[in-house]
Amino acid sequence: MEDADFVVVLANLFDNAIEASGKCESDNRFIELSVQSVNEMFILRMKNTYLSEPNMKNNRFITSKKDKTKHGWGIESVKHIVEKYGGQIAFEYSGNIFEVSIIINE
Repeated sequence: MEDADFVVVLANLFDNAIEASGKCESDNRFIELSVQSVNEMFILRMKNTYLSEPNMKNNRFITSKKDKTKHGWGIESVKHIVEKYGGQIAFEYSGNIFEVSIIINE
């Protein structure tokens, strides 16, 4: 993965995780990042706490910010980069834990 693409992925995921976990009680917030290379696969996982489940429409996350024209593109940018490298991305959320998993063959 090109450095610029890696930075876009990390920046968007961290930005979302910081915003979501920041809304949680201070004793119940965390962000966890795991980056590995296993069997010629790049694996990135980010987990964070959240207060309320994300809004979805047409298999796309919808921003909760007032100005929807300038926000809500971060995850779409991440999806595009993962697709560019032929990878897979998955989102899971339950029990107030949101997890993004990315796998790309090296």
